[in-house]
Amino acid sequence: MALFYNLPDDVADNIFLHLPADSLVRFKCVSKSWYALLCSLIKDPVFVAKNLQNFKNRSSSSLLISRLTECDERRFSVLTPLVYNTDNDGICSLIEDLNFPLCGDGRNRSYDWWAGIHCDGIICLLKSNDGFASEVLVCNPALQEFKLVPGSMTNKSFTSGGMGFGYDCRTNNYKLVRIVHNDRRRVKAEVHILGTNSWRRLNVAQGIRVQDQSRYLHLKGVCYWLVMIEASGECKVLCFNVSGEMFYFIPFPDSEMDYASFFVWNDSFALFLCNQERENPDLASYEMWVMTEYDDIVKGACPWTKHLVIGPLKRTKKFSYSGQPLDGFPIPEQFCKRDELLFRNDGRLLSYNLHSQKLRDIGVAGWNHDVRIRFYVKSLVSVKARENTA
Repeated sequence: MALFYNLPDDVADNIFLHLPADSLVRFKCVSKSWYALLCSLIKDPVFVAKNLQNFKNRSSSSLLISRLTECDERRFSVLTPLVYNTDNDGICSLIEDLNFPLCGDGRNRSYDWWAGIHCDGIICLLKSNDGFASEVLVCNPALQEFKLVPGSMTNKSFTSGGMGFGYDCRTNNYKLVRIVHNDRRRVKAEVHILGTNSWRRLNVAQGIRVQDQSRYLHLKGVCYWLVMIEASGECKVLCFNVSGEMFYFIPFPDSEMDYASFFVWNDSFALFLCNQERENPDLASYEMWVMTEYDDIVKGACPWTKHLVIGPLKRTKKFSYSGQPLDGFPIPEQFCKRDELLFRNDGRLLSYNLHSQKLRDIGVAGWNHDVRIRFYVKSLVSVKARENTA
């Protein structure tokens, strides 16, 4: 690289590989030579993949947060918790607001849109219309690339149950999957390959209902939802293999629960079962279970290993205002570091350290309305380039 006269090329390459995606895009404005160099790097699939992996491997992560303000405006932000001293309460957060086209542009009310899903720096915003995700906006904020996905072929008598978005390593492309159901307990599923102009129907089990789109994640080419089997009331994890386009179930651990959620922890699937104590309803405990690798489950291994128990933690509100499970208790949201679990409680965000067992306020408050939190990593993965490869 002639731009760096006294710097070996491999050192310069390594520096660029560890710079955030949006910084690389911004540095194109330095000069014509920087513009040419960075454009070539951003279009290089090998560089893009290495840059993405570097940020995925970091011990700390950013979070994509969608929330409603008191004025019913939808806000999208990237939150990065910074832990600078684990021995005391040394913790703070950086918040960066994101702006998307179509959201609050006059013909679209911003609160109709919400950040549903994310994979490799690509965010899918879902527009809700009478319970149906009528529009999907796929975007990469770091590259300022946006694309509306073609409409679904499912009629509006069905309501959206679950939406997933993941990477297909076989085709080097990304897929959207939608699960819908109607009042007659009929379930449909369909898949859309990014860059194409249509959806395709999939086979899916009947008699299931996705419980909550906010309790969804994608990990290692598999999408996961919490579902209820309507005939028995039993809760299970519904899994979708993005490459094989196959659905399958994994049963819950044999443990009592009032609330369940799951996150990515240490590159593994972590299930949290939250249980309010019957003897003292002002206390609740949180069991953390780690899923066994799928290949081992197929061979007969137990699907879950109990990793730890958090709590009991105290209820912070003495009255019920929503009728929801664990009302008034901290609710686990996401891991922001491998040992820091983010809780939301009474509009505030708290961080719980798995080792010190300390629960600390990270200085974010006033987030009471329709808050959704996702893991997020900035990347150079192009949305528009998929149109040429699908």
